[in-house]
Amino acid sequence: MGIKSWTEFYSHKITLKEFLGNFYSHEFFSEMAKRNPKKILEVGSGSGVMGILLSHLGYKVVSIDSDKGVIEIAKKNNKKFNGSAEFKVGDGFNLEFKDNSFDISFSQGLYEHFSNKEIKKITDEQLRVCKDMIFVSVPNKNYGTKDVGNERLMSSKDWFRLIKRLYPKNKIRVIEYQYFLRKNKPIKTIINLLLNKKVQTLIMIKKWKLIISHQENFQPKG
Repeated sequence: MGIKSWTEFYSHKITLKEFLGNFYSHEFFSEMAKRNPKKILEVGSGSGVMGILLSHLGYKVVSIDSDKGVIEIAKKNNKKFNGSAEFKVGDGFNLEFKDNSFDISFSQGLYEHFSNKEIKKITDEQLRVCKDMIFVSVPNKNYGTKDVGNERLMSSKDWFRLIKRLYPKNKIRVIEYQYFLRKNKPIKTIINLLLNKKVQTLIMIKKWKLIISHQENFQPKG
C-alpha cells in the first residue's frame, strides 16, 4: 500500500467516537505524565488528536509537521474538539526552537518511516530542545499491517538495540502497550489477545547530561 501524501492519509473527518477511540490504552500518556511536564513538543502532528488531548489535560503543547496540509487538518480538529494545542509547520530534522525549550518531546507513528541515519538526526534535534526525555511510539512486528506501506515493523528488542547503538550513553527504556483491536481482522485480533501480544512499542530516551565538576580555586597559604 502507498499514499500520495500525508494530507490525503489524514483527510477523513474524525468523529468524536474516533477521537476518543485513540485513547483506550493509557500507557503512553501515563509515562509522559510521570515526568510532570509543563511544555511538550510533538514531532509529527498527524490528525492532531494526541496533542489536542494533552492540551485538555492542562499541558502547553506545540505540535509540528512538515506537511502544510496536515497542519491545516490538525488545526481544524483542534477547533472541532476545543483543544488549545498550537500547530505549526516545522522541520523535525532542523527544529527552530532554542535548546531546552521544552520539558519533553514525543512522536507517534513517525520513526518507523525513516532510516537509521534519519532517526539519529531527528532524535538529536529533540534531545537538543528538550530538558528531560523523548517518548517515541512505533508499531512493532506484532502489529503486522503496514498502513502506509514503508513501515519498519521490528520487535521491541530490535528497536531497543537500534536506539541503544545510536545513543550508548543515554538511559533507554522500552515497554509494549495496546492490543490489536480491528473489527475487519477478527482472527488476528483474537490471536493477539490470547497470546498477549501488544502491538505498540514505546521507547523512552533520557537526555544525557554531561556533568562537569568544577573544583574551587585553591590558593595555598604562603
